Amino acid sequence: MDSHSKTYEQFCWVKQKNIIMEETEKMNKLVLELLSLSKYKQKMFEKTKEENISIRSFVQGVINSMNPILKENSIEIDNTINKKLIGRTDIEKASTVLSNYINNAISHTNMYRKIVISCEEKTNTYRINVFNT
Repeated sequence: MDSHSKTYEQFCWVKQKNIIMEETEKMNKLVLELLSLSKYKQKMFEKTKEENISIRSFVQGVINSMNPILKENSIEIDNTINKKLIGRTDIEKASTVLSNYINNAISHTNMYRKIVISCEEKTNTYRINVFNT
C-alpha cells in the first residue's frame, strides 16, 4: 500500500469517526430530552402543591428568570396583567409551562421583537396568554 492510499484511508477513518461522534452526541441529547419529558410527565401525576398567588407577580418572576435569553435576543416582554388578580396554582408546574410558552414565543418573534403577556378571566379560572407580535 502506497503512502497516498494510506493517507486517504486514514482520512476516511477520521471522517467516519467524526460522523459517529456527531451522531452519538445527537442521540445523547435525544435520550436526555426523553428522560426530561418522562420526569415532567411523572411530576404531572403527583399531587399538586397549590397556593394563592398574585398572577402578575408570578408571571413577572418567570420573565425575570428569563432575562438573559431575552436580552440576548433583544426581545421585550410587556406584562399587561392586572396587579389585583389573585389565583391558585402549583408554582413549580405553572412556571415550567409558562417558561415553555415564553421560549416558544421567543423562537417565533418577528421583526418587532416583542411579546405581550395578558390574562383573561374565565369561569372559576384565569387564562394566561403569551402573544408574540
